[in-house]
Amino acid sequence: ESRSFAVFITVSINDSVDEIEEIVQISVPEAVVPPLFVQEEYRFNISESLENGYIIGLLDITGDTSSGFEYFIDPNSTVSDTDPTKTETVFGFTTNTPNLFVSNAAHLDRETLDKYNFTVFIRSTTPPNIDSTQVIICLLDFNDQSPYLDNSGDSELISASYTSGTFVLQAIGVDLDEPGTVNSEIRYEIVNTVPFAIDAINGSSTVNDDLTPENVTIEVEVYDLGTPSNRGNGSFLIRVAPRNDFDPVFQELPYTPTAPENSVPVDPVLSISVTDDDTGDEGSPILIGLEGTDSEFFYLNGSDLYLNASFDRETRDTYYFSVVARDDGEPEFYRTSTSNITFTVEDVNDNTPYFIADILMERYYVQEDAQRGDVVVTIQADDSDIGVNGEIQFSLSPESVDFELDSVSGNLTVNNTLRRSRQDEYTFNVTIADAAGLMSNDTLIITILIVEVNDHSPVFTEEFNNIISDIVIEENGPASEEISTIYVEDLDTGASGDVVLSLNDSSGRFSIINGTLFVIQPLDYENTSVHVISITAQDGGIPPLATSINITINVDDVNEFTPEFDADTYQGETIYTAVIGTRLFQASATDGDGDDNVITYGLSASDDILNFLEIDPNSGVVRTRDAVPEMANVTTYTFNITATDNGRPNNRTQYIEARVVVYSPENEFPPEFDQRTYMASVDEGLPIGTSVLEFTITDDDGRVTPAGQISNITLNGVEADFFSISSIRETPNGYVATLLTNAVFDFEENSVYDSLHVYANDGGSGAALFSEPSTIIIQINNVNDNPPIFNRNSSNGSVSELAENGTTVTTVTASDADGSLLTYSIMRPTDVPFAIDASGRIYVSGNLDFESLNTYQLLVEVSDGVNSSTTNVTISVTDGNDLYPVFQGDLTFNLSEEAGPEFVGTLNVTDGDQPPNNAVLFSLLNGTSIFSLGQSGDVYTIESIDREDTPVYYVEVAAINHQATPRLNTTVTVTIVIDDINDNPPRFVNTTQYLELRIYENETVFSFSNSPVRAVDDDIGSNSEVRYSLSDELGIFDIRPDNGIIYLVNSNRLTYENLTELVVTVTATDNGDDPMSASINITIKVIGVNDHEPVFTANEFSFQVPETLESGMEVGRITAIDPDRSPHNHTFGFGLCDQANCSLCSHGYNDSVTVSNNTFQIDEFSGIITLLEGSFNFEDPIVLQMFSFCAVLFLENRPYNITDQAEVTVSVTDTNDHSPQFVLSDDLFVMEDVSVGEIIGRWSAEDRDGSPVHSDLTYRLSIIGRYLDIYSNGSIYVARSIDRENPAFTCPPDSSGNSTLSFLVTASDSSSSIRKQGTLTVKDVDDKPPAFLRNVYEISVVENIPISQSIIRLAADDDDCDIQLRYRIVAGIPNFDDFELLELNGILSAAVTIDRETHPFYQLTVTASDSADAADTATVNITVLDENDNTPVFSPVSQTLSVREYASVG
Repeated sequence: ESRSFAVFITVSINDSVDEIEEIVQISVPEAVVPPLFVQEEYRFNISESLENGYIIGLLDITGDTSSGFEYFIDPNSTVSDTDPTKTETVFGFTTNTPNLFVSNAAHLDRETLDKYNFTVFIRSTTPPNIDSTQVIICLLDFNDQSPYLDNSGDSELISASYTSGTFVLQAIGVDLDEPGTVNSEIRYEIVNTVPFAIDAINGSSTVNDDLTPENVTIEVEVYDLGTPSNRGNGSFLIRVAPRNDFDPVFQELPYTPTAPENSVPVDPVLSISVTDDDTGDEGSPILIGLEGTDSEFFYLNGSDLYLNASFDRETRDTYYFSVVARDDGEPEFYRTSTSNITFTVEDVNDNTPYFIADILMERYYVQEDAQRGDVVVTIQADDSDIGVNGEIQFSLSPESVDFELDSVSGNLTVNNTLRRSRQDEYTFNVTIADAAGLMSNDTLIITILIVEVNDHSPVFTEEFNNIISDIVIEENGPASEEISTIYVEDLDTGASGDVVLSLNDSSGRFSIINGTLFVIQPLDYENTSVHVISITAQDGGIPPLATSINITINVDDVNEFTPEFDADTYQGETIYTAVIGTRLFQASATDGDGDDNVITYGLSASDDILNFLEIDPNSGVVRTRDAVPEMANVTTYTFNITATDNGRPNNRTQYIEARVVVYSPENEFPPEFDQRTYMASVDEGLPIGTSVLEFTITDDDGRVTPAGQISNITLNGVEADFFSISSIRETPNGYVATLLTNAVFDFEENSVYDSLHVYANDGGSGAALFSEPSTIIIQINNVNDNPPIFNRNSSNGSVSELAENGTTVTTVTASDADGSLLTYSIMRPTDVPFAIDASGRIYVSGNLDFESLNTYQLLVEVSDGVNSSTTNVTISVTDGNDLYPVFQGDLTFNLSEEAGPEFVGTLNVTDGDQPPNNAVLFSLLNGTSIFSLGQSGDVYTIESIDREDTPVYYVEVAAINHQATPRLNTTVTVTIVIDDINDNPPRFVNTTQYLELRIYENETVFSFSNSPVRAVDDDIGSNSEVRYSLSDELGIFDIRPDNGIIYLVNSNRLTYENLTELVVTVTATDNGDDPMSASINITIKVIGVNDHEPVFTANEFSFQVPETLESGMEVGRITAIDPDRSPHNHTFGFGLCDQANCSLCSHGYNDSVTVSNNTFQIDEFSGIITLLEGSFNFEDPIVLQMFSFCAVLFLENRPYNITDQAEVTVSVTDTNDHSPQFVLSDDLFVMEDVSVGEIIGRWSAEDRDGSPVHSDLTYRLSIIGRYLDIYSNGSIYVARSIDRENPAFTCPPDSSGNSTLSFLVTASDSSSSIRKQGTLTVKDVDDKPPAFLRNVYEISVVENIPISQSIIRLAADDDDCDIQLRYRIVAGIPNFDDFELLELNGILSAAVTIDRETHPFYQLTVTASDSADAADTATVNITVLDENDNTPVFSPVSQTLSVREYASVG
């Protein structure tokens, strides 16, 4: 309720001291409510046929309406975004009323705009206010639009074979009245008599009578169902083409032509015949081409197939392609057929057989016990050819009864019992040829060696291993010192048991002699303290077996070197007044033995020396230990110094003589030069101060006193001024001074200086003593200081330009006063073709050319190595025939074609040589049937020439120096260009590209730019320039004269209804002076368009995918087709939706769907469905194994126009994605005598795959000897008798008698497998008897051999493991008790003293038995060797002899 009222408020004001208050009254008058719209929005529906002034409706308001107000439409509002008409001009309000009326009925047109939306305002003045509301006016349809045919004028090409009810075309009627109302509902009817009917509701036209080839116009009327009904009409052109009911038929399906390799036949390899049961063009089949990647090797010429290349059958023997034929009817109704062609390349015997071997020489070993039929080797050979050309036949030479070669299989087999003793080696030549007789050039050489069975390696005995475990040999031992006998055993017999020892010794100090290791060169500890050698024992088996052992030999050091002093003698000097401890000299010695030797020094002297001298035992320094005895004269004390090492087993001592000279302090002795005469030489020309020789001066007073020191050296003599003396220096051997030059000497002036004497005096107190003079003779050495001089100031020479290198031109000579060796050289010019040798001979060293340079000025130098001189040499070069004739000028000539015998041109030749070398003779080398050449060089034609046959001739012409020696000639190519005349009209090429052209109807701007008409003219230049013109009676097409492109000039008549094809004539004219032309007819066919929508090829698509399918991988592909026969089909796309009912997909689709966490995606263009995201697991029971969704087909340019739907089902299949895993895999144990077939264990595996095809397992067991096998359930059984003694088993290292053998079990599913290794342990059973290594032992012993000394070790073998054999003597003659056989090791020794004189021979029978009492017997034959153990005995002891006197001697 609105009323007036008052409000009272108190207002206070204060400062820091006082405050005042005041009451204020506020009066509020009664409120006035302005006019307001009742609704925020008003909606009205009106007919589009209303007239001006029609009241649309009332806009209610509330509030105070007593004061003034007004309605108005938003002045800025327009009727639509595309229509700028102001809304206020279409609608309005009656004055001061809320009535909205139509003010411009002409604007109301529902088909143009079906709704108006604008704002209306109400404005009041008291109180001032503006309110607004929204007005929406919808126009209702009125049947004011006449229907019409949207595609009137379309044409369609159909076949006369169409039957009644066949769809022809779709009439598309359009009524712009409101859709879904009777005003826009259309009906169709045909108003003329034609063999067609039309569906009144959907407008589809069909055939309803027999058809004949003709053009038929269908007149169609279209009307709506509104009141009143409106009508429209239109027409369509139907072109009825002749019937085309039959496909072309090939006479062969497929074709299988052949041709031999390596050739291109001239004749066709295949003639293709095609028929067609239709008539007219439709019954005229033509071959239109070849298809397939292999078709590039072939080409068609009419109906004949030709090869486009030669083939190599061995590279490829079969080619697959197809030939396509079609009839010649209307393009839209073409019928095509395809026949496959399989072309086979026939083999030609162009390849020889060859062996499959890297080296054509093979060696094979065959055991002596090989059986007949055993394959030695299968010889591998091949032949790239096939059939009889590739069938290989093997031949063996020489023929052999022992071996046979299968001529077909190549198996070389044993054909007889082999005896190595009869023949131990065979060599055969194997040759091969194919069945057609082509033989290989190669021969395979096969060598077969017959070998014994060698199954034991040599073994070094335990005894020998013990011997070599610690070998120590003293160095410097005697050569051929024995180290040890080498004990080796090999259980094989024959050559396989014969052992050969070899030594690997890098030092070369050891050797094996008769089975014993020796030192053959003394060992040296100081060089090598440890030697490591290797011994290899190799038997004679084939292949041989070998064992090696390393031996370490330690060298023991021996004290073999005596200490050596570093000087021949030692000497010290002193005076008797020297202080105690004066150092005189130091002795030093070294020892060649090991680094640990220590040398001790000592003195060996008389007591009087030992009283004042001592030596440091460690350093060897000799010092005075007491006062030196005083003597009147110089006294020399001589004694020995000792150096003693600490070597083992005995030390060694070295002695050296030493002297100590004791001088008196008085000057008793004069200086002495080391020579009475000095002789030396010095080179001439050396500078002053050059050293010439040295003097050494000594003084017996000893250098320890001034009396023994040299103080001055003096030169005397008439030549003394030429020399000087250097300063004096002290050396261990005396005082030394140097003689120096004091002048520069010249050998040529004076060669010797011999008037010199030299003196020396000491520095003793009182009167100094002078030495005796020594003579000096100095020889001056000659030095090369004079230049050589040529004997002549200049020289001349002459040589032919044809002279060979080395030819002498002239010789220069020179002399030298010094007598030095002279050398010659050419100084300049440096690049001349001449050289000079050590004798001054100038010879040719390069190429001479008279024409380039015929005179040379040489500056020749002679040198003695230091000095030189020069001379001038002039060489003249004479002419020789070295220049080839040279053709001058242009060698290209032009000649008009069609000309008869005619002059072509003249050849000009020059020769730079001098007469007669430059005379030239011409010769024509080719083209003699067309051209002639005179000796003046004139060239003529013999006959007329056609440029189109040969546009250019290349004629070889030779110019010869026929009067010169040697005769030289030059050959050139003369080019004769034939000029063109216009004698050839243009000719059309590549006509298949444009003899028939196609264009779609209704084109407005078009050209056949991809198929230009192409003509060539065999002439050249302007005669070959072609321009085109076109004759078209209808004036629709023309042609570009320069490039032959036909283009559209009048599109008005280019409709399929009026014109299906037309023939135009194209003329090509050349640009010659007398133009020539050619014409060709071209057919241009007009193609219509089609308008059917695409559909899927099936209502349902089902795909199976493996469970291992990964994201991004393909599921399958759905396909669709467009029923239109026109090439202009709609372009469509694919989509997916997840509706249960695919018909509901019209509400929406996407490019992917998600079903049970798996997302599938489809490619819009290809229809390929892929798994976008997700995974499958066939083994998981809770995971979905089948997925269903929908696919939709839509027009690409109208994506919301869905044309078809289809159901898609994806089923998951099991894959083998789990490998088997063993769950039971124990090792196995059996006794050696286990029964065959007995199950000894079970292995088991499992597979997690879901389907039996992938989870069913198979087992396989692999073991050497195939002793075991495995059943399908994993049970392992004994497949063959187990023999632990078989080489596959080895004796174990333990004493349990167990041997092991590894086996491998494989568990496999359909595509994967797992392997695991197990161990089979076999317990040994004593089932093998022992066997002696020999049946008979032949040995010799020396009588009186010590009792119990080993004679021989009898050895037997037992294949059982760890069997202890026992040996016994069981019989013997004459007395087997004379010998003893150790039971456990088989060592035979004498039990009594053996006496040859008593028993010279024994025969013993011995046995070896194992734990099972199985035994073997051997015979031992012992021959007793004699020993000289009996003295001679006279028999009788005495006797009496008589002789006659005078008996003769003898």
